[in-house]
Amino acid sequence: MLTSPRSRKGSEEGESALGAAESSVQVTEVSVVKRKPFISSLAQSSREYEQRQVEELAQVSVTVHHSTAEQMRLLYAQQQSTAKQTEEYLQQQYDNRLALYAKNEAISERLEGQQKSLFKPFEMLSGAIEASP
Repeated sequence: MLTSPRSRKGSEEGESALGAAESSVQVTEVSVVKRKPFISSLAQSSREYEQRQVEELAQVSVTVHHSTAEQMRLLYAQQQSTAKQTEEYLQQQYDNRLALYAKNEAISERLEGQQKSLFKPFEMLSGAIEASP
């Protein structure tokens, strides 16, 4: 079918317009296609950043756990040492009291002996004084 130059011109313009529209659509499609990888890349970066944060927090948590365990071990050792020193101190105090008690008993017995030895001459003198008229 033959077309007039005008219709061909219109037809060419139509094709040009159609081609321009297709280019625009392609650009839009390319633009959309490019945005999806950008958004996907951004989401991936965000996930990776969150994963790094979680890993860092986990590492900090492990470090704090080990530090706390070490501090508890040192505290337990210090408590054991203090308990042993306290036990030794109390045992020494007990032994000192026993020694002082034994010395006190010895002194008391010696004083009683001295009192009896001093009392004998006094009784003899008192008896002699009473016997004399």
